[in-house]
Amino acid sequence: MGNCRVCNTEVKPYQVYCPNCGLKHPLLDKEDLKNFAVFKKRFGLIFPIVSVIIILLFILFVVKIPVMQPVPYTVQQSSPEMVFKEKPLGCTEEPSRYVINFIEKQVFADVKKILQIKLNLENLENEQGTFQYTVKIIYKMSQKEQQKTSEVTLGPYENKTVYAQFEGVSSPDEVEYYFNILPHLRSVCKTETERTVIEKKEEVIKIRQEKTYKTVFRLILEKIN
Repeated sequence: MGNCRVCNTEVKPYQVYCPNCGLKHPLLDKEDLKNFAVFKKRFGLIFPIVSVIIILLFILFVVKIPVMQPVPYTVQQSSPEMVFKEKPLGCTEEPSRYVINFIEKQVFADVKKILQIKLNLENLENEQGTFQYTVKIIYKMSQKEQQKTSEVTLGPYENKTVYAQFEGVSSPDEVEYYFNILPHLRSVCKTETERTVIEKKEEVIKIRQEKTYKTVFRLILEKIN
């Protein structure tokens, strides 16, 4: 380091010309060259490093890369669907189902000559009902008739033994017997199945691929997360 010999301006060791008057200075001596080398060594790497940092920052935050990204979207879809609907056709009263079985007939001759006929009545419905039963006997010789009518209440699927007694019968062989039932009337409602085709609409989420541009820094963040 020294001063210009013309204008006395300070001249740095690495300056060949005077920054003031432009006078060319002689070559630096060894000491000056050494100082210049130290300066160059200290600050010579700063510019490449700064340049590399600037380039990296430019790549990270400015340069964008095209990527394919899934994007959901909603569409309306319709499909045919069969719908079943019960259409009422009205209600009617129908006789309940039943079973009646003859069990036995017996004469108690020592007690007023009583003929007893024993029957079993069974309800075949899943509901309670009152059944009216009639038993009739006809004398074979005189064709004279007698009949007894009574009622019995039966629960769902219940069965009971019922009796009919007639006086003045000496022997079970002198009469013929008959029985019939007036069953409980139950309400029966009928329906008809209607089939209808309707268009069922629903929302469906689908995925499409769209091209978008993202910086390298954003891609790195998404990869980390």
